[in-house]
Amino acid sequence: MRIAYICPDVATPGDGPLCAAVRVSGLVRPLLRLGHEVRVFTPIGGAELLGADVPVVELRVRPFEERTAELLESDPNLGPEAASEARSLYAAVLRRRADAPVKEFAPHLVIERSSLFGGAGLTIARKAKIPIVVDVVAPVVDPGASGRTRLRPAWIRNADYLLAATPQLAAWLETIARDTAQVRVLAGGIDVEQFEAATLHRHAVRARLELADREIVGYAGDLGASHDLEPLILAMGLLERQGIDPHLVIAGEGSQREALEKVVRAVGLSDVVTFTGRVPPAETAQYIGAFDAAVTPSSDTSLELLSYLAASRPLAAPDVEQHHCLESRKTAWFYAPSDPASLAITIGMMLRNPEWSGEIASAGREHVREHHSWEQNAREVIALADRLPEEHIRAAASV
Repeated sequence: MRIAYICPDVATPGDGPLCAAVRVSGLVRPLLRLGHEVRVFTPIGGAELLGADVPVVELRVRPFEERTAELLESDPNLGPEAASEARSLYAAVLRRRADAPVKEFAPHLVIERSSLFGGAGLTIARKAKIPIVVDVVAPVVDPGASGRTRLRPAWIRNADYLLAATPQLAAWLETIARDTAQVRVLAGGIDVEQFEAATLHRHAVRARLELADREIVGYAGDLGASHDLEPLILAMGLLERQGIDPHLVIAGEGSQREALEKVVRAVGLSDVVTFTGRVPPAETAQYIGAFDAAVTPSSDTSLELLSYLAASRPLAAPDVEQHHCLESRKTAWFYAPSDPASLAITIGMMLRNPEWSGEIASAGREHVREHHSWEQNAREVIALADRLPEEHIRAAASV
């Protein structure tokens, strides 16, 4: 199947799971591995942002600068209406630039990432009488419009399927969709193959950290207030080190970093704790692959937790009421929440029993492969497209 993926907001900043660099490339790579021919159509700069292994066709238009809209909105003589008009003009230019190259590619399916200046996908798909799927990552509400047009672009209601990035977003989409059956949740996935390949960089990362001969206990993620990492730091001071020599690596950045560094100094653990700072998304898998054991402060299903499992890292998680995809000593090791002593014992057990820990880690990877991978998401998208009868597509062309 030939698939055209139109991504108008490829330059949207951020490293999170919903940014284009993560979500678009995450879906495209497994589609390619499954044998489909995919082209991603973006404004100028998309090839660099999405990666060399993602086939990109850059359209003859620069990315929309949201700063321009903000300046228009703040101007008392112009306001939100002018910003809305600017987005509309940009959308019109983008559609014109996309029409010929997408038509030349002759896709069987169009996927479009939602944005305030989208709509090219619907126009192209309806002309060609092929399915159109919109990947919705945020509420598309135009502050400069009024009434139903606030839910601009209206094409979001006319797609064959709407893929919601979260259940909450799906609930919102169901209030505006023509048919609630149009809405499907497509949560962010994990590219298991990427984590498998990252193991080739394990020794290089450990050497870069100057920890080649140490057992690395690791955390990779946000250092915000919602992630309680102090018990992990304190646990490093309580570890019984007989037969092991662990070092804690905290890979990430956030508002609590300075406070955590103060804790490290206060308890005298500066020689066994390393803060790496921000890790580029493309290198996260390599850092996780360098860990001998990983620790998460939450058992909620998250990108960080699934990354540890996908990398086949022995994982320690808090023993809470809802474990989601984790099972004690089947896919993870549990410790008493916010209890440094319990966590220290758990880390020691993981490091002293590498064979047992490896079996549990392998089971965790297989769980992600079957239930949380981008490949599984890619198969679901193709199944949706195959499910659309020609009559439905022809009927939708008249909308």
